[in-house]
Amino acid sequence: MSSEVLELLKLSLAVFIVSFTGTALVRRLAHRFGWMAKPREDRWHKQPIALHGGVGFFLAFILGAVWVVARNGGIEWLESLSSATLSEEVILIGALLAGSFLMFFFGLWDDPSLCFRSLQRACLFLRAECFL
Repeated sequence: MSSEVLELLKLSLAVFIVSFTGTALVRRLAHRFGWMAKPREDRWHKQPIALHGGVGFFLAFILGAVWVVARNGGIEWLESLSSATLSEEVILIGALLAGSFLMFFFGLWDDPSLCFRSLQRACLFLRAECFL
């Protein structure tokens, strides 16, 4: 097995462990502090469920993304940010991270407010457009 494959397996395991642990921790905190969504007619669940589940695995995603960028020429990537023209790779990575942060912060706002369905769909469409 090549060292790159082994390194990727290690990263995958680390991201899985951090996301699993983070999600379990957020779920426990949600139960403790009452961050729960109550059953309603327009929802699929019949029992209260924990809110903010995305917080538990977002940190794992960011750690994995930073590792991949750092491993694949992180210094060159940072230097290209200061240049006048950005490479296509830098633009794609930036779009991925910007869209991810947008999804994360909208999810934080959306969970407790249980905002209107039309606003949820509009924001979902906007987030999808970031990647197109």
